[in-house]
Amino acid sequence: MIKHIIEAIIRRLKGQSGADAHKEWLLQHGLRIGEKVDCFSWNGIDTVYPGLITIGNEVTITPGCRILAHDASVGYLTKSTRVGVVEIGDHCFIGADTTILPNVRIGEWSIIGAGSVVTRDIPPRCVAAGNPARVICTTEEFHAKHEEGLRTHYVSHKPWQEWADASAEEWAELRAACSKTYAYITRREDV
Repeated sequence: MIKHIIEAIIRRLKGQSGADAHKEWLLQHGLRIGEKVDCFSWNGIDTVYPGLITIGNEVTITPGCRILAHDASVGYLTKSTRVGVVEIGDHCFIGADTTILPNVRIGEWSIIGAGSVVTRDIPPRCVAAGNPARVICTTEEFHAKHEEGLRTHYVSHKPWQEWADASAEEWAELRAACSKTYAYITRREDV
């Protein structure tokens, strides 16, 4: 623990940002990540056993997520720590505040709903949510549902990145559109 604190102080003195420095530390200690990974929770990745974690290409890990490759709770009874590999396949989306426990594999193109606790493998191309997370549909079914939603609900074409600076009128319009159901902020220009 003291070693981690000293390393963090040294990184800050060298001028690295906290998130970038933590990511680099995880990589130096065995974390494997693919190309184009958007992770808003580098601090949530197991710092004791990062070498057991693999994150595929084009994965999004949203804020507040935890990825654990160890379970020390068994130590109270057995004087040991249970460890297991965690693999997140290519093109996955991990919703906010999700916890992924040791010995879990999430198949490619899967979506994990916000607040889920993933305790077992999730097959490829599935949407899973809950505590414990359970498969609720395929990504194809999820896609079809939201394609229909784009035809039947309010859709804003204002880019999502610009909503932080939206005018009072734009917020009022979006609030009104969401007053009885959900709306969409599209990233696509063909909708």
